[in-house]
Amino acid sequence: MRIIFSLLISIQSVVAVADSTNPPALTPFKDLSTNMLFGTEVDPEALANDQPYADLLAKNYNIVVPENDLKFENTETSHGHFDFEHADRIVNFAMAHHMVVRGHVLVYQWQSEWLRNNYVDQYDHAPAGKFAAKDVKAILDHHIETVMGRYKGKIKYWDVVNEVVCDPVGTNKVDRSSLDTILQHSFWYRAFKILKEHGDVSEDFVSYAFRKAHSVDPDCKLILNDYGIEGYYGWQEKSLAARALVKMLLDQGVPISGVGFQMHQSYGNDPSVGDHLDKNIQAYKAMGLEVQVTECDIQIKLPVVSGKPDKVYGEPTPTDLKNQAETYYNLVKTCRESGNVSAFLTWGFTDKYSWIPWKYPGCGCALPFDKNYQPKPAAYAIEKALRGESISDN
Repeated sequence: MRIIFSLLISIQSVVAVADSTNPPALTPFKDLSTNMLFGTEVDPEALANDQPYADLLAKNYNIVVPENDLKFENTETSHGHFDFEHADRIVNFAMAHHMVVRGHVLVYQWQSEWLRNNYVDQYDHAPAGKFAAKDVKAILDHHIETVMGRYKGKIKYWDVVNEVVCDPVGTNKVDRSSLDTILQHSFWYRAFKILKEHGDVSEDFVSYAFRKAHSVDPDCKLILNDYGIEGYYGWQEKSLAARALVKMLLDQGVPISGVGFQMHQSYGNDPSVGDHLDKNIQAYKAMGLEVQVTECDIQIKLPVVSGKPDKVYGEPTPTDLKNQAETYYNLVKTCRESGNVSAFLTWGFTDKYSWIPWKYPGCGCALPFDKNYQPKPAAYAIEKALRGESISDN
């Protein structure tokens, strides 16, 4: 009880300090991340047009990932037509500031609408404007060759596939020995199933994409990235399916380097406390793989201050900020101490550009810096965790 009481008092003191008009200096995260890169997602428009954004980014972080600008639909805007303006802006900024870059993502069932919406479940001879399974394979090959080839030697990590593990359907309904139950049945999955039936490929789309990526850039570290797999059991045991998938890939000699935990959380959902995050990290270490936290944010449910004509939401309470800071501290501390987390990235760093309010109306304030670029209690908690200090240390 004494430890818990001290923790609460210390976090309250952090809140009080951070709420003052002259918050204490914050040591740049990149200066403290000695055994684990610490980074963030980057918005290219903010980078180009908001100098305080660019300054804070350069000051604090040593690894970055474009928010959407390396995803399929944003790089290949239509069949065979590529646009790298925004991605180049971020990669060039990173190179100029000696930052590591993560690529996100080569294969994703969403944000590839021109292909996904025009795919037809047949082997060949698609109608005009449509794409059959053989077309999908050719498009995937060309896409990976073009995008990875452009950034070869500049991007150290690539998320090869994103969000491919099936969402939970109940503990007793998933056969973890079967890819048909582990994988989301996306158009990628369906196309490669048809190709396999016709003898064009010998494996699923996940294995194929990893091998293709490795052939384009053998020095790049290749990652499988997903949500709901952070804790040892994850979202209704989704983590068990993810580990089964990864083991299958390794058994087949697929060149996978690591696993990415997205880590979108609320402060009531902390896998470092409630679901053995440390044990999950060690399970992947035992497989010879590294782990990265790739998209962390910790949203807060905001109070309604007006309901007419539209809802208007207020600011988080000191208790909200305290709880959020504690969750960030726990997550960063667990990852830092694991010895097997090579990078920890938040999905943005300032509430000014967070995706949370439009995705989850009534929630927000999910990031370490507020809309005015001032450090929140979460930022000071991250600083403590990266230092290896107790959150109760003054």
